[in-house]
Amino acid sequence: MQGLPRRAGPSRRRAPVTSPAVAFASPLRAPNPPEVFEGRETELPWLGARLRSAPVSIVWGPAGIGKTGLVSRALASLPPGAVAFLSHLGASSSREALLDLVLDLAARAGEPLSPDLGRAEPAVLRQTLLDLAERKATVVVLDDVPALGPASEIEPLLVQAARHGQALRLVVISRTRPTHPDLADKTLALGPLDDASLTRLLERCGAGADASSMVARAAGSPERARRLALGGGAEVGPSITRALTPAARLAVAALRVCRIAVALPAALAEELEAHGWCRGTSRGTVLDERLRALVELDPIAEDVAREAARERVASTPGAAARVEEARLALDAGREADADALLRTSIGEIVDAGAGDDLFAVLGDRGGRLLDVHRFACARWSLGGPAFAWALATPLPDDEELRLVWGQLQAHAGQLDEARTVAVALARHEEPILRERAQLLLADVLRHTGAVDASIELLRGMTPRTPTGALDRRYRLAAALGARGDLAEAAELVAEGMDAAEGIGAPDGSASRIALGPDRTSLRLSLCSALLTASRFLDLERVLGDAEPPLGCRATELFLHLALATERGRFDRARRLLARVAPLAAETAQLRFVTLYNELRIPLTTGPHEGLEARALALVFERSRELPELVAWSLAAKAAVDVTCRPGATFEPWPEGVAEPPRTAAALVLAHRTILDARRGGLPSPDLEGHAVGADVGLIVLRARAEALVAAGRLTEADTVLRDALGRARHEGLVVEELALLSLAVDVRLLGVAEAEGAPILAGGIADELRERAAETGAQRYVDEALVALWVLGRDRTPTGLAAIAEASPSFVARRRAAALLGREVALDALDVRFVAAASSPRLPGASPALVLDTGRHVVTLPSGVEVDLAGHELHVRILEALARGGGRASKEELVLFAWGLPRYHKLRDDKRLQVAVHRLRHRLEADPARPTLLLRDGDAYRIAAPMRLGGAERSAK
Repeated sequence: MQGLPRRAGPSRRRAPVTSPAVAFASPLRAPNPPEVFEGRETELPWLGARLRSAPVSIVWGPAGIGKTGLVSRALASLPPGAVAFLSHLGASSSREALLDLVLDLAARAGEPLSPDLGRAEPAVLRQTLLDLAERKATVVVLDDVPALGPASEIEPLLVQAARHGQALRLVVISRTRPTHPDLADKTLALGPLDDASLTRLLERCGAGADASSMVARAAGSPERARRLALGGGAEVGPSITRALTPAARLAVAALRVCRIAVALPAALAEELEAHGWCRGTSRGTVLDERLRALVELDPIAEDVAREAARERVASTPGAAARVEEARLALDAGREADADALLRTSIGEIVDAGAGDDLFAVLGDRGGRLLDVHRFACARWSLGGPAFAWALATPLPDDEELRLVWGQLQAHAGQLDEARTVAVALARHEEPILRERAQLLLADVLRHTGAVDASIELLRGMTPRTPTGALDRRYRLAAALGARGDLAEAAELVAEGMDAAEGIGAPDGSASRIALGPDRTSLRLSLCSALLTASRFLDLERVLGDAEPPLGCRATELFLHLALATERGRFDRARRLLARVAPLAAETAQLRFVTLYNELRIPLTTGPHEGLEARALALVFERSRELPELVAWSLAAKAAVDVTCRPGATFEPWPEGVAEPPRTAAALVLAHRTILDARRGGLPSPDLEGHAVGADVGLIVLRARAEALVAAGRLTEADTVLRDALGRARHEGLVVEELALLSLAVDVRLLGVAEAEGAPILAGGIADELRERAAETGAQRYVDEALVALWVLGRDRTPTGLAAIAEASPSFVARRRAAALLGREVALDALDVRFVAAASSPRLPGASPALVLDTGRHVVTLPSGVEVDLAGHELHVRILEALARGGGRASKEELVLFAWGLPRYHKLRDDKRLQVAVHRLRHRLEADPARPTLLLRDGDAYRIAAPMRLGGAERSAK
């Protein structure tokens, strides 16, 4: 090393020391005392593992967080001289620090150095340092590295060591994270120390009884804790953010106050992220929550931090920023400023779905001054806390707020209150207020059954704004659809499908609240009209075919739910039911929609257990006061009864409720017709299915087909069903498509049995039902199709039929399968004909059955010969066991049932069973020595013919 220049002044290098077992190279930093080696029980194993196997480890985080203590603790067990420690504090540059470390390592290893090394480029110094560390297998600790990043002299050293290092171990302690991708998985970001470790540290530093109070003041910083303990609780010195520029320190203080991500200049955000104080998100920059307690100790005045936060939030775009801006103003006691801000931004906030957030910020602050904004939140959400607050608020004195209050009451089903407000304001001198009051009154009239009066009122209106005209159009279409004037309703909707795009609140309104519909409200009005007119494909065009986003208003969620159910997307509908459940109690309409879909989905897919209780809950809801909802609830109850309870009667129309409009009345009549037909009546098939919406129209057509089947006019019923299926597929109404296919299968099967149809057509439509049901996940209809295919001869073995009879999610398939197996079961009129058809000689798989009449003790053989088993009770019980098993039973089942034994014993019971079967064959078989009817089947016996118990043709009482 002769000729190498030496710098004057104190050297930053120091000879190795032996206590603790770490060699320090800088006289400017004494070894930390043992008490700093506390805590970090989760981070220590990570560093220890890397010291055993990895060439590079990087520990970074804010000043005073305990980085050096962690590294010292990890290295404490190494032998003397195994560690070279260099602090960058006081170094004029990274190059000078590297040169010092090279000189130190060379002295340790006794290696000669070039005389020109003092003038060498940083790259040469890096390579020399790595060579020396590799030869000596030294742990090199670089402490207080000022900054890692593209401009750093240290980061290239780390990359080179990570790529090529073998025996060396390089540990870097920095306040910033590295940026090179090769170093991403070699870093440990250190956060605050836990309270328990801080307490132990303070106690070992002599804090005594004051340790617990000092823990809170230390806020996770071992440095602050040590200073507090050594200073007896006095102030602890400089800010923890001292490494930041003044602008960055102020930004950290602002982030401390903000509850949202805010926009920061790129350079400022990069500085904060590099030092680990914040992190970037898709919406802006937020404070690292682990460091919040440390930031709150920063000596920046609260008012300065709040003003900095306000400036940052004001420059941040988006509705969340406007809500945060209002919060900051309210926290500072500036209600007037918050009101002024919200007057210009309330539309942006509620349209973005932040109405609930704003309502939470408003709380009860600002009194009546901010009521207008609370009502705006309630009008947007139509559910949740804002809506509940508005409903509980007394009728406001302000007329504009009074109208909004009435609209919310109407949505909640409080129609008398809404009518009072609407009538009082319907002649107001302010045009915008008058128009909205008239629209509210029209809604109230329609919901209470006065559809004609609602239509007359809407036709007489002349809105003054484009949005008002569009809103009137949609409401008129909904009213016309309810009355059954579908052609005009469809024309109004078609003309306005795209007209709402780009239209906001009405121009020229001096209102303090947006009384005219915003674009979202118009969209919902359009969707309501489409739903009333049963235009589900158009509704899907407006709503989209994806699930609704999080945070959308309750009414839109319910529209998506109705759409998903009707379109046969049952998995999505179930997920939406879980989302809307907390909102269902807000209004009678929303509660009805929830209950209706909770009923309709399992009614279509299965299982059917519990449906009757749900149907009763729907019938006795508060919605009984609204004629349309009463009609739909009674129809749903009838649909459940047809499926689950043969022989039920239609619920009577409740007293005191107005007659429903034409569409709802048609729905009620259709379901009453279906129930009458299933109870064995002969209802009139003269139902009109084209004067109502598609969904109700399809139910009307199904009812007409049911009436024709009851009258024995199967060919006409098949024609009606073909027409209805075409309409269902055109409209995309999967629920009705499946119901129509199921009835069509019955009609085709009965047609074959009664010489009015071809077996191949019946089998084809049964296959179609099975495939379509499997595609949509409707296991109910899969099983019903399988029962029909069994009757048609596809698989006449009893095993599959018995499984359906025992465990099918479909009550219809279950009772039909049980009846075909000869079991006692309640059937409706169509079930009876279906089961009887199984014996028709025209069916491909049909064959004469063996029928056991347990009452008369008579068995009818497939040949038609009756065998009297009177006095032979054991033989009757053996045949009954076979019949209950679908024509097959194991030896154990036969023994236990026929002899009534508690358990089966093979050696004892097989012989007696063999004797009994032998004697029974002598009564049933033409040649008992060569049986063809009662056969051995492995470890069981079976009847080689369809078998049932006598009386399967009877229907339920």
